Amino acid sequence: MKKRLRKILLISLFFSAAVPFTMQAMDEEEARRKELGNDDLSSAVEHRDVEAMEQALLFEDDIQPKGLGRRALMQAAGDSCLGIVKLLIGKKVDISKQGRFCSTLLGKAAADGRLETVRLLLESNIDIDEGGTCDYTPLRLAASRGRSGVVKFLLASKADINKKGTSGYTALMVAVMQEGFKTDPKEIQKFTYIIDQLIAEDEVDLWARANDGSNVLEQLEQRSNPRKETINKIRKLFWKRTSETLREEVKSELSVV
Repeated sequence: MKKRLRKILLISLFFSAAVPFTMQAMDEEEARRKELGNDDLSSAVEHRDVEAMEQALLFEDDIQPKGLGRRALMQAAGDSCLGIVKLLIGKKVDISKQGRFCSTLLGKAAADGRLETVRLLLESNIDIDEGGTCDYTPLRLAASRGRSGVVKFLLASKADINKKGTSGYTALMVAVMQEGFKTDPKEIQKFTYIIDQLIAEDEVDLWARANDGSNVLEQLEQRSNPRKETINKIRKLFWKRTSETLREEVKSELSVV
């Protein structure tokens, strides 16, 4: 009998201690949801439910000042909910502003590899090179995350291949750096393909320098274990571009003479 009473007492003490922590966790979750915005908007995005989003928007007189529409739009862009993205754009939600971590809406879609969302946003006349306060341009974000399909599309859409971030790194520098970090052959191949895409562009500036004064070849040469294929490829391209430049200069001087 005593053992049974002791057991009941221990159980009651456990629950009396656990309930405050549970309530605190629930309060914290509620606060997090409020910070993200309207629960119905977030739920609609989560379930990819355009009709639910339309219903949720009926109860929002003006979604702009609160940022609810923009937060939902940022979430939808990352999740590739095209129907909801179209709906929110139709509601005139500001698609130019950035979200958390300095990312723009287009940057979020590019980083997450959401090609159709990227296409839709560009059709809405969003700035293809806008990188927010940190200058994380969509092209640099796609290159840093190994999104080769998005990189190809952005290049075809005339994204600025040489635009730098706050560190002075271009998309090519970022791709080369990420390739060097990878150990999985599939991941390495992903970034190797992106590097090939970038250096195939005539506009790529191999001599661009980061804030530390280094160009992409110097960054490779400074590494303890650079990939031989990549460093040889970029060295050859450096020499080719240098030779072409010198030939043009010689031609120009001869024509003057």
